[in-house]
Amino acid sequence: MRIKDFIYYLKKLIGDGHKWQYTDINEKGNKPKFFFNGTQYFCIVFSIIALRLNKSGFNDAFSGYIIAALSLFVGLFLTLILSVFDKYQKFPKADDTVSFREKTLEDQRKTFIKQFIALTSYAILISILCIFLLGFSLLFDFLNQNIFEYQLVKSFEKISYIEIINSIKFILIIIYRLITVYFILDFLLIVIYSLTSIYTYIDLEINKNKQDSK
Repeated sequence: MRIKDFIYYLKKLIGDGHKWQYTDINEKGNKPKFFFNGTQYFCIVFSIIALRLNKSGFNDAFSGYIIAALSLFVGLFLTLILSVFDKYQKFPKADDTVSFREKTLEDQRKTFIKQFIALTSYAILISILCIFLLGFSLLFDFLNQNIFEYQLVKSFEKISYIEIINSIKFILIIIYRLITVYFILDFLLIVIYSLTSIYTYIDLEINKNKQDSK
């Protein structure tokens, strides 16, 4: 695959992942005024709080457990995507002779498939990103150092090489930990969105069967 195509599909996946977080099964929803929605802002605030409380970063055991769990989720989600799409292909297709209710139900099924696949694929992407981020903490020991032990540059008039390096490390650690915690929380958020999407669809099918049985 060419880099140009890779970037195009990656941008499309991220765009659809964001879109279906605020779009329901009837393709209705209110786009956030800013880039993040309310729940994502909560994740940002929580990441900042976690940075303050967890001074020494992620230990090897924590990183290992999370990486193993995310790896399992990647395999599970890939299987779910294929299973759901295969199930959708077996659904009877509505034609011009069906009722308006049947046509609406088919449209909702299509919307559910698009929503579920987009959210689950986006969750896989975030999982892979989190695996890479946590892998850095296993490779680079300085990412797990206590950030409150760093001595930052106090005066640019008599600045030393060590002070510059420490300041750069301090900034990198702050950014790294904020991003890592945020994406772990964002992953959990996407999983919840996917679950609510599945629940909405199953509830829709159950109500349809109840109406058909009357």
